[in-house]
Amino acid sequence: MKFSCERDELLAPLQTVNAVIERRQTMAVLSNVLAKVEGDELVLTGTDLELEVRTTVPISGDTDGTVTIPARKFSDICRSLPEGARLDCRLEGQRLSLSSGRSKFVLSCLAADDFPTTDAVEDATSLEIPASVLRKGLARTHFAMAVADVRFYLNGMLWELDAQGLRCVATDAHRLARHDIAMELPNIGEKQQLIVPRKAIVELMRLLGEAGEDNVAMRFNARSLQIEVGQTRFTTKLLEGRYPDYERVIPGQCEHWITGDTAALKTSLQRVSILSNEKYRGVRLKLANDTMVIQSHNPEHEEAEEELSIDYVGEELGIGFNVSYLLDALGAIDNEHYNLGLSGPDASGVLKVPGQDESVFVVMPMRL
Repeated sequence: MKFSCERDELLAPLQTVNAVIERRQTMAVLSNVLAKVEGDELVLTGTDLELEVRTTVPISGDTDGTVTIPARKFSDICRSLPEGARLDCRLEGQRLSLSSGRSKFVLSCLAADDFPTTDAVEDATSLEIPASVLRKGLARTHFAMAVADVRFYLNGMLWELDAQGLRCVATDAHRLARHDIAMELPNIGEKQQLIVPRKAIVELMRLLGEAGEDNVAMRFNARSLQIEVGQTRFTTKLLEGRYPDYERVIPGQCEHWITGDTAALKTSLQRVSILSNEKYRGVRLKLANDTMVIQSHNPEHEEAEEELSIDYVGEELGIGFNVSYLLDALGAIDNEHYNLGLSGPDASGVLKVPGQDESVFVVMPMRL
């Protein structure tokens, strides 16, 4: 195997592939990236057995071949080279020689025979969706996914598809985020549900951010999801299990609605949270006519309070929330104003964008 390529064209695809490779592996070959030279293309593949990313880099190919290269070292070498550098690579046995200008490196490689790769998803449903639209749905909901929850199906995002579009839902049982993507999907018959793992969502958001307004091709069956973004193919196994009935935790009607400035509420919450309990992160909202008072305290008997002007007419109401959950939901609202729906001190709060129903954020209350 022998090829040469521009450092600038190789670095970004290599980093994309490396992102899925875990530093600690039970199999040595999984710490490597699979490199396959076919004519004037270098195909790079990385996997952790659950998630696989495959991408293509243009090269000047001399001799075809396949080998696995230590992923981190290969990436670090490319990153260390100056911009505009050209990299020449030659495989001799199981050692890969890399040279660029006055620099030369030799890496010990492993044979490609033991590298696990994912085939195309069979018996799959196919569709196309604009990358920016899908990324918006993930950005509006990903923060509510659980992290290492024993209820493994919460460590991912629910994708619910029918002929009218795609719905993204995430919850960790303390807060919930839902976003609807309205579009015609004529080849989707009955409603289908996919639970996409957390790591896959994080990597997919990164890929979609680089795709701009292009469409992405999606294929899925009951076990796997495969998405093609430009020259990159992304394949993940789906989580098994039954996702909870999320509709039950979204309040149907709220007795009180508040409208306010999104940025003002975020900055006030951030300031007041400085003196909140570091473990529970609780803040209390006290509402009266056109006024919201945000309060916090901690075990050291320190206190913080801030008053905001809001659009609210109704009875006085006090309710506690985890400030981190509120800030995450507010961060997903790309609007100058927010709507906050409340029904009482023991009922969940609902955050929405004024005049829009495509996104809903639910936060459970805290007793303070």
